[in-house]
Amino acid sequence: MRIDDQRIVHSLIRQVLPCALADGSVRPCPGVLDKLRTQLTRLDRRAEELAQARRTLRQAIAAAEHAE
Repeated sequence: MRIDDQRIVHSLIRQVLPCALADGSVRPCPGVLDKLRTQLTRLDRRAEELAQARRTLRQAIAAAEHAE
């Protein structure tokens, strides 16, 4: 995990923790839902970047295998 990611996660935990209930659910607190959605969007973007990198790597491997 990158340092920036660690900071984001730590900050998010600090904001969500006071909103957590004993059963593990989260009650609505000001701004928390927006923060969770923002974090999910960032994760989705990174997942797509990784998926694209995997596709590119697979193509490079396939091209190299066919060149042998």
